Amino acid sequence: MNFPKVSLLLPIYNVEKYIENCAHSLFKQSYCNIEFIFVDDCSCDNSVSILRNIIQQYPLRAKSVRILSHDRNRGVAAARNLAVEQASGDYLIWVDGDDYIDTDAVSLLVQRMQETGADIVLADAYFVYENRMIIRKIPLLESPQRYLELVLKRQVALSVWGKLFKKDLFCDVRFVEGVNFGEDYSVLPCLIYNATKIAKVDAPLYYYIQYNANSYTRNLTLNSLNQVCAANEHIASFFSDKNIDYEVLMLQSKLYLKLHLLKNVYKDKNLLKEVVNRYMEVDAMSIQLSWPDRIVFYLSKRHWYSLLTIYLNVALFSKKYVRFCF
Repeated sequence: MNFPKVSLLLPIYNVEKYIENCAHSLFKQSYCNIEFIFVDDCSCDNSVSILRNIIQQYPLRAKSVRILSHDRNRGVAAARNLAVEQASGDYLIWVDGDDYIDTDAVSLLVQRMQETGADIVLADAYFVYENRMIIRKIPLLESPQRYLELVLKRQVALSVWGKLFKKDLFCDVRFVEGVNFGEDYSVLPCLIYNATKIAKVDAPLYYYIQYNANSYTRNLTLNSLNQVCAANEHIASFFSDKNIDYEVLMLQSKLYLKLHLLKNVYKDKNLLKEVVNRYMEVDAMSIQLSWPDRIVFYLSKRHWYSLLTIYLNVALFSKKYVRFCF
């Protein structure tokens, strides 16, 4: 097997409780040809000083480490863009500063990419809670078209972390600065569109921490709601001149985005009203959804918010229905 350079990219912002475990998992990789690019988005805690101390424990890795810094807090999307622009590897892997990866993650992902000639290699992940871990498996998706469909329908994870990308896929793709909630969704469909083949390592290689209360994805507000919608509009702009059935594609995207938001903001009546009044052009399309999802639209369109809250609380309790895909 050849050993092409892999760029491990990691934005840093106030992850002092997690960066030590994360950094050790990166520097202990069994794969050798790695550059490590950390982008500090003006952290106001000890994240960077902790990272520098850990780097000293890995002298053979230290020469391959770069720590870049913003002069002001610009958000995770801007940090990701800077990392891409500075990366010199043939392949890119994203890791978030509060997560960590398996020791053989890079080696297994690269091996799979070379075996298959794929442009993107996926892997399963562990969702790590305070007292347990759950394996989140993803389907084997060799067709980019099928993968794109599932991403737009929010039926698979929308994250960029834990995947191996050929850097060439980013030739015309960048994160949207200012979109720091759901920023992965602003690029993942574009990267899939640019790909010709998808492959998968059938093993969990990424450990996704679920108990960081400061994570962007833990705090849904009107501002974050606007950012998620902005990401969707960015996707619409990207696909507007592509040789695909653009209108159908984006209506599907809006339908499943609205459904996802309804299921995640229902406990906040003000946010719920905001979501109900957005993308109203797709409300009639809810008939194509499964009956549990149609009920969500039925109750929300009639402004029966209390009934919707009861319905989704019962569904969540039963663990048979609500999915979280951010």
